[in-house]
Amino acid sequence: MQSGHFDNQPPPRLCGLTPNKTGAIVFPTRVTKGCGRRLAGMNRPQARKKPASIIAVSMKPIDLTKPSPPPTGEPIPLIPPPPILSALTDTTISRAFAQQRGRTVLIRAESDSRTWMWECVAAAPAFRCFLLDTPSTRRRRIPVTLTPHHHAALVTFTLRFLWAMGAGEDSGYKPTPQEIHLRELVRRLITIARGETDSAPADFPPHHENDPWGAAVLRWIDLTSGRWDDVLPLLDRPLSTHTPSWFRMLVTLIGGDVSALREVAADPCPQRGEAALLEGAFLYAGGFAEAALWYYETASRNSIGKRQANICLEIARLAVHIGNLEKANVYLHRAITLCPNDDELLMRVCEEWIRFGNLDAAYQTLVAGNVRLPWSRQVALLYTELLLWAQRTDEVPSLLEKLRTEPADARFHRVHGIWLALTGAYTEARTAFATAVEMAPFDMESLAWLGEIQLRLGQLQDAERSIATSRALAQTPVHTLLTSALRDPNTFPKRWELIHLLNALGQPLDPWLRDPVSAVLAVLSRFGGNRGPWLTQQCVPTSTHKLGIIKVDVPTTDRLQLSRNESAQTLRLITTLPIEEVANRFDDLANEYPESPHPFCYRGELALWMGDYEGAIVQFEFALKRTEARWGYVGKAAAYILLGRFERAQTSLEQCSRVFTPVVGATTPVYVGEMLRILGNDPGAICELTEAVRTKPGRIGAWMNLALCHIRMGDLDRAQSILVHLQHHAPVLLYNAQRSAGELPCWPIEKKSASNVLEEALKMMRGNRSSHTITYFDRSGTLKISRDGEQIQRLAKTQAVFLASAIRGRLIGGD
Repeated sequence: MQSGHFDNQPPPRLCGLTPNKTGAIVFPTRVTKGCGRRLAGMNRPQARKKPASIIAVSMKPIDLTKPSPPPTGEPIPLIPPPPILSALTDTTISRAFAQQRGRTVLIRAESDSRTWMWECVAAAPAFRCFLLDTPSTRRRRIPVTLTPHHHAALVTFTLRFLWAMGAGEDSGYKPTPQEIHLRELVRRLITIARGETDSAPADFPPHHENDPWGAAVLRWIDLTSGRWDDVLPLLDRPLSTHTPSWFRMLVTLIGGDVSALREVAADPCPQRGEAALLEGAFLYAGGFAEAALWYYETASRNSIGKRQANICLEIARLAVHIGNLEKANVYLHRAITLCPNDDELLMRVCEEWIRFGNLDAAYQTLVAGNVRLPWSRQVALLYTELLLWAQRTDEVPSLLEKLRTEPADARFHRVHGIWLALTGAYTEARTAFATAVEMAPFDMESLAWLGEIQLRLGQLQDAERSIATSRALAQTPVHTLLTSALRDPNTFPKRWELIHLLNALGQPLDPWLRDPVSAVLAVLSRFGGNRGPWLTQQCVPTSTHKLGIIKVDVPTTDRLQLSRNESAQTLRLITTLPIEEVANRFDDLANEYPESPHPFCYRGELALWMGDYEGAIVQFEFALKRTEARWGYVGKAAAYILLGRFERAQTSLEQCSRVFTPVVGATTPVYVGEMLRILGNDPGAICELTEAVRTKPGRIGAWMNLALCHIRMGDLDRAQSILVHLQHHAPVLLYNAQRSAGELPCWPIEKKSASNVLEEALKMMRGNRSSHTITYFDRSGTLKISRDGEQIQRLAKTQAVFLASAIRGRLIGGD
């Protein structure tokens, strides 16, 4: 907002105050009590709907040694509404004060998605102020008739607020060195939260070394920038008792100590405001969804506006995670109600509704949003995709034409390909889906669509590869159908699962047996444009199904599949439960499913992770005594490889190949590649390991073996690129491997020690070659989880705005 005159802008009506003909606001003669009521009234819900504004009221300079006089009725030129204020970075408020020296200024600033709302009463030129109300002190309303003389603490509070807003040079308040440093850190956090590059140096001034908050925030900024060499040393020393609790929790999460994070989750003690949000986010990332929900709900009670809407969305996601769909719906509706005109929030809420099947809530919200909001590409894409699910293809061309005016992304090509497929243009659809896969190689839906179109065009070999790659990313009913079209009916490994699926859809099995491809394509056509993780089909539009589609409920009654799903979920509990309890749950599953091999297979995998290879062999043999299981053979081979019994491992793998056909994305190439590397067959190992990481890049163990092969073959450039990849995704594991191998901690890892460090890391991981839960034991024998470094960085970036707000509270005496 520039200084000067604003004669061309109409003055607003605020708090019942009416501007006169000259554009000035005139107060009644008896203003003392009435003014207080009007200013306090701005906190009522109906007043919050008014636009952001600044109004000025005449007041004589304040002397803190005696009560100040009440405002007079002298007309003061109106300051028009400023733009949306960006707290801690915008200088609009300081310029506004500069124009109103010697007067009281009421500021009301509505927040955008990254800031907050402030309401305060201030006096200039000394900026001696007192507080009316802020979100962090909502219960401490101060009547305007009271003077700063009687509220010295609140005067200091508001002075610090003004200084934080950039108006501190003339305020008479001298900030401490720690506060100056914190303010600079907040500026950098806001920069990070906006997605901008922070090129400022990361040096920590020597005279601030004893400031725990400043040190914690600086390390946070280092983390968002990927400066792990500054973050990793925190794991070697105990943190100060004065270190903020949210930072201690972050360090615990990064360190991967399972028992330490479990203790925190077992005794929830949420802080106020943004600190509770930070801690809840860290607990959720650690797998403790129910504890995280408690923290988020605590934070939502102390927030307003867009900030509260974002918290409601996170609460809804947590509620879905723990299976409470009723609570999820309540909080998603609340989020939309709080910010109905925010297209980004609308998009995220609708995606969440679609994810757990409330299609009509998403559709109605998108329809209302398209009418109410300016053009939003992402909202339009999601709306178009829903129309294609309902096969309302005649409404789509106009939307696609409008979407073409902007640079195309993978999602646009997928949506365009779906429309082409539904209208019968299969050749053009294949091109669109291929482009989408090229731009997003791990888009499961685009890969499934590409495989289906290749199937329709008779390109069976290409279709099999696309379908297998998609199925490696997620196993859904769509993949069961597509895979069945390419298999002999008598050898299809998922035969009973397919029969159950077709029965649930009311489809007879006979046509499938006579002509699998035609039968599968006929079933798929019933799902319209949906090839997602769960199915929808058309229905007659009603008041409750306005979109004209309903979710197809295909409950799994196959006990073998149920036992596998529950066994896999039980293994993942290792991040939140003691090992003994996880092992006992496998006993319960084995008793509940006496015909299933899966409880023994996954308990065998748990034994591999713990390094009990002989015990793992016993579990896999128990599994094979019940029935044939691919993982029974492969798991037993893995245990033999880790024991150095390669002939027995090869025998087990040959038995597996006689019973089962190879599956893309299976664990077999990981262990086979490691065995070949150990035996010195580096070219063969590279072939197996490359295929393993192509479909599942999360296999850290496979990447390590691959790098060791390239190092031994002298391809140091390729080895170095893999090492960089590993340092991004498993920094703490490699850092601990350095110390365990006797290397001096050095980051990034030096080339000369890379081979030694990677070998040690594989030993610490024992038998874990998972793609989703990476466990290892440090040199003290403590079980730890290797967190993905890039995911931790993204988490810190997304939470940066809340950290900035928490620091704001510290600067001005709030939360």
